[in-house]
Amino acid sequence: MKNGEQFADYIRIRLSELQLAAAEFGVDVGIGIIPIIGDIADYAEFNVALATGKDRWGNEVANWELVLMGVSAIPVFGDLFKVVRRLAA
Repeated sequence: MKNGEQFADYIRIRLSELQLAAAEFGVDVGIGIIPIIGDIADYAEFNVALATGKDRWGNEVANWELVLMGVSAIPVFGDLFKVVRRLAA
């Protein structure tokens, strides 16, 4: 029975991680579609990631993600790269 309880706990933890990731993605998309506000948020997140090595959600950021964040901070052109970064993470 102990293994079954451990498995159930593992599933609960994984499910909550997936729900959190889905919520983060929804907020990112919601903010990103607002003209000007989304661009400002991308620029701010890029600067925070450069300074701390973490994104707006506190997740560690790899060097390749920093490059994509920098490109994503460029209005209009960066929108494609935002999608690539989110799908790859």
